[in-house]
Amino acid sequence: MATKMRIGDPVWLRAAKGATEPFEQGKVVNVQQNGARLTVLDASGNESAFDAQNADVFASNPPGSTAPDHCGLIHLNEPSILENSRARYVLGSIYTYTGKILIALNPFEQLPLYSESEMSKYKDKDVGARGAEPHVYAMGEAAFRHVKRYKAAAAIVMSGESGAGKTETTKHIMRYLAWRSEAISKRAEGKLTNLADAILKSNPLLEAFGNAKTVRNNNSSRFGKMMRLHFEATGAVAGAFIKTYLLEKSRSVAITDPERNYHIFYQLCAGAPDELKGAALSKLAPAQLRMLSQSKCITLSGKDDREDYEVTVGAMRVLGIPQAEQAELFRVLSALLLLGNVQYTQDDHDHAVFAPGTDAFVAAAEEMLQCGPLTRNLTSREMKAKEKGPPGRRSSFYTIEYTQAQAEAVRDAVIKAIYTHLFDWIVDKINKFIQGSEAAAALPYVGLLDIFGFENFTHNSFEQLC
Repeated sequence: MATKMRIGDPVWLRAAKGATEPFEQGKVVNVQQNGARLTVLDASGNESAFDAQNADVFASNPPGSTAPDHCGLIHLNEPSILENSRARYVLGSIYTYTGKILIALNPFEQLPLYSESEMSKYKDKDVGARGAEPHVYAMGEAAFRHVKRYKAAAAIVMSGESGAGKTETTKHIMRYLAWRSEAISKRAEGKLTNLADAILKSNPLLEAFGNAKTVRNNNSSRFGKMMRLHFEATGAVAGAFIKTYLLEKSRSVAITDPERNYHIFYQLCAGAPDELKGAALSKLAPAQLRMLSQSKCITLSGKDDREDYEVTVGAMRVLGIPQAEQAELFRVLSALLLLGNVQYTQDDHDHAVFAPGTDAFVAAAEEMLQCGPLTRNLTSREMKAKEKGPPGRRSSFYTIEYTQAQAEAVRDAVIKAIYTHLFDWIVDKINKFIQGSEAAAALPYVGLLDIFGFENFTHNSFEQLC
């Protein structure tokens, strides 16, 4: 421990395993060996002796003291940072700096922190400037000034646990950039505001296909998103572009209780007319569909999938997606749900065959996809034999029958591939709506990187670790 302790100094102790708080406060009551040994009185009134160099004993800042920047604390350590963040949060300050990094605590409620009068406090101000409290607007100002001054790209990265508020933060920065652009350029007046509105109006569509309920968040983005806002030299906005990556494809075929699949499947079942779903799917409830029934969570409290379907369709209309293309999109989604119900058994030769009752789902999916017979492709694959002999000799082909496990993997792979293409198609439609001129893509931009949220559990799987 670098800080030399004295009798009476407040300290933080690492709490026992299983405690509700990671640290507890204590007080130094005895110092020995020139500070190498400490006796600390904890909150329970128990005294314990510690080796100051090796023990989890941390110097505490004076009670009641806070700082807008963690780096301004007298003692900078893990419990002091946590306590400073908590103390500021209790006082209504959800933002705190750590140097040039902004830490935000999600209050899960609307706060009066976002308005044009609040924006004006950060115009032409550096991050951490006197009189400008920590705020997401300060980060937007820093990025905007960088692009305008150096004619080079700037990026703001939103990272955190699922439900931390990354997507909402992205929206606030976008609103600030709209206001900032209009404040310096008459050419930009209303342009970025309209662009931001267009992006926000298309957001329900992106959320329908890319968001789902996880263990800790009912509307978690299961993909990463990089939004580029391009600016001319004057500061006027020229266009925007959205790039997505790392869509959680596996969710479309495998979910755990109490999570849900992507919102769009539930919206389809609850709100789409029968002519879009087809006769086979119209007769089935979500609990009868394997892709949705792997979890007991079908509906969400406070969320109406039927209403959300109408919002999603409305977003398609805003983007100018023709009615025929909308209908085709929902037919493909319906076919995926039917393919998810395809089940297999094995014959006497360990070859995969459709389980009783599956043929009807396959036939209905073929009709919805208009792709021709699927039976052969879902139970076997064709291989081309390596050519031998003189050139021009006819190639020979042979069929490899799948085992049950292989056939199930192929079925899931088909669903994941088609769903990924649908998601990319949606993103492409949004980009065509917001991209501006062709020349805009070459202009410097502010990049808003919204990394999809991780969830930290006691035991983490591959999904949490990467």
